[in-house]
Amino acid sequence: MITPTEATLIRRSSHQIELELKDHATQSVTLIPSFNSVTLGNLLIGGIIGYMCDSSIGAIYKLSPKKVAVVM
Repeated sequence: MITPTEATLIRRSSHQIELELKDHATQSVTLIPSFNSVTLGNLLIGGIIGYMCDSSIGAIYKLSPKKVAVVM
């Protein structure tokens, strides 16, 4: 069975996701923030102001993995 869902998460911190299904072992995945290299282009184009804007909304980070898929 495939059950897609979406969640809005803060990119500045890591997140532990636990997936549960009756009569199955719980699966867990950790999403880890890392530097978003697109930020360098924004820094060149927008300067320090562009970087500060990106930093204030968390756009300098990305979460990995981007998608989570488990088989239960």
